[in-house]
Amino acid sequence: MTDHYPYRISVERRDLFLIWRPGEGDEPAELIVDAHGRLAAFDDLQALEEHCANNRWELVPEVDDALDLRPVRQWVKHPHLRLASAGLLLEAWNFFDDLSHSLKARSSMPSQGAIHNMAYEKIYSGDPLSRHSGEDAWTDEETAAVRELLRAGLKLWERAVAASDTPSRTGGRFRSRHAARTDQAPPARALLPESSRLPYERSSEGSQAWNQ
Repeated sequence: MTDHYPYRISVERRDLFLIWRPGEGDEPAELIVDAHGRLAAFDDLQALEEHCANNRWELVPEVDDALDLRPVRQWVKHPHLRLASAGLLLEAWNFFDDLSHSLKARSSMPSQGAIHNMAYEKIYSGDPLSRHSGEDAWTDEETAAVRELLRAGLKLWERAVAASDTPSRTGGRFRSRHAARTDQAPPARALLPESSRLPYERSSEGSQAWNQ
């Protein structure tokens, strides 16, 4: 039986809990949706657990950080400011890839090609956001491509949340399933994000600051 993982997303003044399921074989990872194709999102951890129990899904809780989309949004607006780490941007990138696949909304995201692959791989070579990284820093073209992709992902996320129902909250902390492990070589990445990839544990410093 495939394991399922609670996945907490921090947005503005609320947290939402999603259910993340790793891919099997060549299948990509996905976020659980309901019978109508809407994202299954919960304010209440207990409601998430009950949903998994009702569907006889094995839920594997893991205590750690959540994905905070606030600094991601601010970096998209102000990329010249260090409002988010490269690891956090990659975590959001992976999350939006899984979200668009799960909602069958690939057309909502920009097509990814060589420029995206180069930007993706540079995160494992150092800090592409630092002007001191030399050739490992993102070029203006790579930065623009990442901003376009994350901007589209944020819009897709907003539409997905608006279309889903979220019960009352209880709170909780769980490991992010999309964070980057920057102490390892980058995984093989196809031009299309449907390639089977595993989630990565975060090792970056995360976000530093953001404006509300």
